[in-house]
Amino acid sequence: PKENTFKINAPAPSNANTQSKEALSSQIDITIPSLTLITPYRDLEEYYFTPSTYENRESKEQYISSQSGFYTPNDTLEIILPPLSKNTDYARLDSNPTLTPILQDISKIYNPIIFSYRILTLRIAYTIYEYLLIVPKTIPKFITKLLKEQREKEELGYGYGRFIDLGRDYMRECNIGEGKNGDNTKISLLNIQGKVLLAPNGCERVRVGVR
Repeated sequence: PKENTFKINAPAPSNANTQSKEALSSQIDITIPSLTLITPYRDLEEYYFTPSTYENRESKEQYISSQSGFYTPNDTLEIILPPLSKNTDYARLDSNPTLTPILQDISKIYNPIIFSYRILTLRIAYTIYEYLLIVPKTIPKFITKLLKEQREKEELGYGYGRFIDLGRDYMRECNIGEGKNGDNTKISLLNIQGKVLLAPNGCERVRVGVR
C-alpha cells in the first residue's frame, strides 16, 4: 500500500511529506562533478587539449578556438560545451567519417533524442586520447530546484551526477595532412584511443584535471 494509506486521518500529514523530502534531499550529492584524466606519463609536463575531435581542433567555432591549446598538469580546465539541444544532438560529431560508425553503434543504446553527444580530446606527444561524453539531457525537477538553492548560478552548468566509464573503449584512425597548398603528399596516420563516458545529467560545462 502507498505510504499515505494509513495516514489519511493523521493530524499533520504534511509533516510526514516534509520529513520525506528532507530525507531525500540529504541523500542527493550536489557536489560539482569533475573529470580527472589519468595518463601513463609520470613526468607529464605539458599536453594539448581541445573540446572537439582532434581533426576539428582548428575550427573557428568560439567554444573550440578559445579553449584549445597547451596546458600543464597544474591547470584545472573549466571547459564550456555547446548547449544541449532537445533535438537529435551529436554536435556535428557524426560528420567525422571514422567516428560515425562508433556513434551509430552507441546510439542504439543511448538515443540521441534523450542523450547529447560531446567529445574531449587530449594529446600527449604522439598519443591521442578521445573521451566521448554521453550526456542525459534532463535533470529531475526536484533536483534542479535543490541545485538552484545550493549552488551558484554559474555552477548549474556542471549538471548533476558523476562521470561513469561505460567500458566501451574503441580505437580509430586520424589522418593528418602535413603538405602545403592542399598537397597532402605527407600524411601522418595516428591512432586515437577512445573511451565512452556517461556524463552528469544536464552537463554543459566540465571541470577537467589531467595527471
